[in-house]
Amino acid sequence: MKWWTSSDTQLAYSNSLEAILGPIGRIAVANVDAFERMSWDPSMKQTMLDAWATTQEVPEIPGSYYVSRSIDFAFWNTANENENPKDQLVTWGEESDAEIKRKLEQYANE
Repeated sequence: MKWWTSSDTQLAYSNSLEAILGPIGRIAVANVDAFERMSWDPSMKQTMLDAWATTQEVPEIPGSYYVSRSIDFAFWNTANENENPKDQLVTWGEESDAEIKRKLEQYANE
């Protein structure tokens, strides 16, 4: 894992991908040092770095994967089935809470 996430490896991977696919293969790597060394347009790179500086990660807890899934379900039930948005958010919010609680209990016993 250390090798794959290292700045040299990330930079080499990004450069190789872009060399093969052209600009459509350009990716923004997760390693800040590698990203700063990429040959992107300086203003584009600075815009990305500025955005990166203000980004806050959502904390991960056991079962939190279910939150985004529940939001998707609520959205699609509202969009496709004309369900009430508030009711869908409440229903799927309760589903998320139950899954998170279940996972927290599962890992507390291990």
